[in-house]
Amino acid sequence: MHISDARQNLIRLADAAHHTEGILSRKFTAGLVAVIASLTMVGSAWAATSIANGSFEGSMSGWSFVQPVDLVCGNAWQNADGNCSVDMGGSPAQGEISQVLATTAGTTYTVTFALAGNPSCTPGNVNWVGWVSEPGVKNLRVTASPAVSTQLIYSFDVTGKSYADMGWTSQAFVFTADSAATTLTFQNVDNNWCGPVIDNVSISGGGPTAVVPASAEDCKKGGWAALTDHLGNKFKNQGDCVSYVATAGKNKGAIAP
Repeated sequence: MHISDARQNLIRLADAAHHTEGILSRKFTAGLVAVIASLTMVGSAWAATSIANGSFEGSMSGWSFVQPVDLVCGNAWQNADGNCSVDMGGSPAQGEISQVLATTAGTTYTVTFALAGNPSCTPGNVNWVGWVSEPGVKNLRVTASPAVSTQLIYSFDVTGKSYADMGWTSQAFVFTADSAATTLTFQNVDNNWCGPVIDNVSISGGGPTAVVPASAEDCKKGGWAALTDHLGNKFKNQGDCVSYVATAGKNKGAIAP
């Protein structure tokens, strides 16, 4: 088992004099767990009708992972919700976590989450650790599979941010399920020490049913009127529908549900 040294595990805790109370930082890897406090972890994620442990309270229970992430708890920094959040950097790693959701094919879901970034590795920040230098912009990839969706990359700039003021932002990811089970995945785009940080993940569903054209032919002879884009937006005419197909979903339907 690879056990990171204190500098690796506690990169965001380098300013120990400022963070001395109630700190718990845990490094999770694919099948390997390096912990500061002893922890028993469930290594697989069970299907759920909602997000299980969306605020990562005290553990990574409910989530599967194939690349390291860091669970940060206590007063190490400002969390968006509750007492914990997850640094997708993994000290360092292209961290990746996922959860299997119980879904209904054809139903549109919206995943919301809080996004910030670990400010420890950016020169000039008040909490810069000094021994590592990384770009200020952190990038997070979100996907749902199998589903009708576009994988999206969310960026967050940690410049000027601090443990006391992480600058949390609210983000949303929309997908239309293709089956009864959909895997939601969060992945750090870059292999870095200080990654994007996520918290407060939730999901809502029951939105408009998407009836997506398989080809431009489906849009013809009035077919466009019964079709939508993957978000449930309706087309205003045949050309709108054909454009959606031709651009692989980049051009959305003009009429919101």
